[in-house]
Amino acid sequence: RHYQAAMTLAEQNDLIVTLPSRAAQLKRNNPRVVLREPPLEIPPLELKMAWSPLLQHNPANRWLRRLITATARELDGQPPAA
Repeated sequence: RHYQAAMTLAEQNDLIVTLPSRAAQLKRNNPRVVLREPPLEIPPLELKMAWSPLLQHNPANRWLRRLITATARELDGQPPAA
């Protein structure tokens, strides 16, 4: 959601914003947006999940963690976990 706010702010002003490629590509057809490769190497982001140890074995929490993991893998083009 913060990507959307950053992009909206950049569209309405004379600003530069750095976003993940996938987020930036959502605006590639917007005439107010110019996409450019950064002039330096940006290391990949590592996303992590954290939850309370009290919820470790909670069925609803486990289901949600599996759903988030499966969705992230799918978006990244990875096969589902075995």
